[in-house]
Amino acid sequence: MSTGLMPVGMICLTFDDGPGATHGPGPGPRTVALAEYLGAQGIVGTFFMCGSQVERHPDLPAAVLSLGHRIGNHTHRHSHLPSLDAQEIHEEVLTSFDTLVRAGAATPMPFRPPYGAWDERCAAAVNADAELAAGHDGVYGWDIDGGDWQFWEEGVSDARLVADTYAQLARSAGAGVVLMHDSTARADEPSAIMRRNNRTLEAITRLVPVLQREGFVFSALPAG
Repeated sequence: MSTGLMPVGMICLTFDDGPGATHGPGPGPRTVALAEYLGAQGIVGTFFMCGSQVERHPDLPAAVLSLGHRIGNHTHRHSHLPSLDAQEIHEEVLTSFDTLVRAGAATPMPFRPPYGAWDERCAAAVNADAELAAGHDGVYGWDIDGGDWQFWEEGVSDARLVADTYAQLARSAGAGVVLMHDSTARADEPSAIMRRNNRTLEAITRLVPVLQREGFVFSALPAG
């Protein structure tokens, strides 16, 4: 599973489980506002979207793409792929892929399995479909897990998340693919709490200026 090779001081921002939208002030998923902020900073983010979320918010992928960002496949229902049979694995990836293409996502697109859970059996199930295999340019992991989903589940502030993520970057020599979440795709109650408390937009608007002052450089997702 690739995160690419990145020089010291270079960071790539990625966001999973969206897209999502929240009306009115306060916490909650705000995929387009996040994409707008990054675009204004000249930062290209990659949004690994779930097909089920795109079905709920069909206009959001086009807005993200129009701001210069990239969209990747994160399966349809955010399933743990190794626990599924081959047909189910194929359907999870294909259904999301087709939904994203209809929403305007370019191919080949990056793919990230939920939870980073991927094995040879998963690869075989996807690669058995030649068109689907050709429609993706790699299986992507991450180097730095912001852990924002846990902060939102526990109701921890965005300032705490920023401090924790910055500390991880310092320990990693300040390089790599950063994982955060612009929404939460699953339907269980803990995930509903995470969505309601999501402050990833606020965290990013705090984190980016700090990293810019420290001389970090933001990169698009490296090739798989």
